[in-house]
Amino acid sequence: MIRAFLLLLLFSIGFSLFGQQTARERYVYTLFEKPGKVKWVKHFKGRIDDINDIAVTLAYDGKNCRGQMVYLRSREQFRLEGTLKNDYLKLQEIDHEEAVSGYLVGQFAEEQILASWSNHNYSIGGDVRLKKLTNDADFPSHCGDNKWMTRYKGKLVNEELELVLLKDSEFELRGVAFFKKENASYIVKGEIDERQNINLKVIDEHDLPKGTIQGTIKASDGFRAAFINANDKKVFTNFKKQESYSIGCMAFADYLSSFDIIYPKTKSQKFNEWIENVSREWVNNCQEYSNDVRKSNNSLAPPLRAALRANAWYDAGFASDKIFSGMLIFSNTWTVGMKGKNVNFDLEKGEEIKFENVFKKDFDHNKYVKNYMNSLTHQYEKYNNFKYRKWLSRQDFPYFNISPEGIVFSTEYSMIFGRQQVTIPYADLKAFLKKKSPVWSLVK
Repeated sequence: MIRAFLLLLLFSIGFSLFGQQTARERYVYTLFEKPGKVKWVKHFKGRIDDINDIAVTLAYDGKNCRGQMVYLRSREQFRLEGTLKNDYLKLQEIDHEEAVSGYLVGQFAEEQILASWSNHNYSIGGDVRLKKLTNDADFPSHCGDNKWMTRYKGKLVNEELELVLLKDSEFELRGVAFFKKENASYIVKGEIDERQNINLKVIDEHDLPKGTIQGTIKASDGFRAAFINANDKKVFTNFKKQESYSIGCMAFADYLSSFDIIYPKTKSQKFNEWIENVSREWVNNCQEYSNDVRKSNNSLAPPLRAALRANAWYDAGFASDKIFSGMLIFSNTWTVGMKGKNVNFDLEKGEEIKFENVFKKDFDHNKYVKNYMNSLTHQYEKYNNFKYRKWLSRQDFPYFNISPEGIVFSTEYSMIFGRQQVTIPYADLKAFLKKKSPVWSLVK
């Protein structure tokens, strides 16, 4: 009688514990021949390449490590199977057809996993960072939640410096610096680490160095940094925040495809609607292409794992209370080269600034820009490269952006030479500007 009671009690406890398990936990237990040998089950959530949210549930029996990976937006699921030895995790990703479609390999710690993902033949890969959770994750986080764009102002002795910085990936910063007295803008790019230490190069549009900015972004209202010029002279300054911009993001990933776009948002509702429409149209086009590829294949197999990839990002430029200017860059694996989209917006009027809003109808900007570029050939070493000059002579300048000192014209992107840009001062363009051009307030 007592024995029967104990058996009933143990059964009740086991049934109760099993009932408390989530569907994902119950599934993971079924991956083991002897579920009772499982020592622990742990839940993780994170991203592949800081964009695509995934949830990973792992179980370990002292020898084997097995579990499940789920893309939280598409709900695409994969079985994971492998080993965990001396904190080194090595897992196979197994698809719905029981084929090895990828690998997850990296360091396993108590609170996080730092790993890399690759497809079946290691030709495609990405960084994976996962943090431990108390329960399994069901919903993705906003993919722009750890990204930001901020406009700062600082002073270097007798020079005012306006700085726009954009963080749209885990350890990268990009932006633009405008030296007011010099009346010149410079490209800014560099790194930011986990402790918010920054090391930024400041270069001109011809790749010549202006200096570096080093410091730590600790406070939300600004930061202190050193500007070290090309002659190694160091000046410290306090950069005070002028405005922060939230980051919009659209992302999706499944067995076949992965695409994402990151863009800034301002206080202007009209601007936000405009850039979100541009972004959504691009995402829809990517989705349509992915759907067509799916329809043309009877089933998905490892060679098609992550075969379609597309990403788009914002190159920050001039930002003020009145004008917001930069460029969206689009890239994918099924068309050649990268394409751009002008982002020039009048925040006061709430409307896009188009080429015809700025320039007179008869202005042949391609001819004018090429002549202007030819006048620079004796000033910069890169123009001594015959192949570069030959390439440049065949290029048009389909893109333009607004800067405090002039108009920035740029070419399409080249795999060899990149995207060439040149800033032509407003003084030289004055005769070609419309009387009601939105840039007249910048013309000195």
